[in-house]
Amino acid sequence: MIYRAAASRIAVNKEDTHMKVKASVKKRSEDDIIVRRKGKVYVINKKKRRHNQRQG
Repeated sequence: MIYRAAASRIAVNKEDTHMKVKASVKKRSEDDIIVRRKGKVYVINKKKRRHNQRQG
């Protein structure tokens, strides 16, 4: 039980830094910026980090 609780806390902390990888990306709010870098399309939001997405 203790191991699972610690693992879930780590997963929640990692969620803020990772991007969702999707087949198609869309703006989810007005603060989202669509950028193309190295042949990949990114949606970046500096205010709401959970909106970050990468296509491909």
